[in-house]
Amino acid sequence: MNNRSRRGVIMLAVAALYAALYVAGKMALSALPNIEIVSVLIASCAYVWGLGVALFSVNAFIIADTAIWGVNVWLISSVIYWNLFAALFWALSRARLKRVWSTALCATLLAVTCTALYGALTTATQTLVGYGNGFYWTGTDFAARFVATYVTGIPFYVAHVACNTVMFAAAFYPLQAVAAKAKLRFAGQ
Repeated sequence: MNNRSRRGVIMLAVAALYAALYVAGKMALSALPNIEIVSVLIASCAYVWGLGVALFSVNAFIIADTAIWGVNVWLISSVIYWNLFAALFWALSRARLKRVWSTALCATLLAVTCTALYGALTTATQTLVGYGNGFYWTGTDFAARFVATYVTGIPFYVAHVACNTVMFAAAFYPLQAVAAKAKLRFAGQ
């Protein structure tokens, strides 16, 4: 097997491993509303392994998640959010921050901002597409429906932002350091 083929096989295996970690992490914490580890795993994958591995793993995760939970409105938000989230952390890796604290701080701020915006994205999707229970946007009162839907989700959004603040502050740098060592060992980079 030549080096290019070997590298492709390694990248595919890493992407599959990350997708499995996302699914396992989500399942392990599924009893706790909006407490999750998927964000920090996707961020560390994109930061270290690059956009190709991250996007493949994210979309494999979305497919697996859909197979487990079924198709619903959240699928639209997931496809938009997780792919954009991975791209943003890949872009952060390109900034090549020198200090540990600046990397951890930037990653935490980016994750918290994205998490806060995720609430608005899911609310907009639910307002435009509906829940499947007759609450569909008919072209009128978008703002009122958006606000009503967003307000009901505020406790969940607060929990999600708090979770990701702690998770990224504590775990992003160690996770990306371990991933970087694995990349050096297995991919030679």
